[in-house]
Amino acid sequence: MELLTGTDMKYELAKEMIAKMLQYAQEMNGFLLVIKEECDAAEFRRYQVGIGEMLGRMYIDIMRPIYKDFPSLEPPGFKDE
Repeated sequence: MELLTGTDMKYELAKEMIAKMLQYAQEMNGFLLVIKEECDAAEFRRYQVGIGEMLGRMYIDIMRPIYKDFPSLEPPGFKDE
């Protein structure tokens, strides 16, 4: 279930939101490398799954509806086909 449908968000705000979310996703993926160095395999896997689920929800619930309203904001390779 997507939280946002038919958003009334303005383009510039949508653009800023997407940029921040992509930056956040990149930071969290990078932080997983730090976690991997500091935790045992089982603990790392729990963090990996949790972060993956969080980023997946962010994409499905927030980013994908924005991309539907503003297709030009969707990076190449992100197309939801």
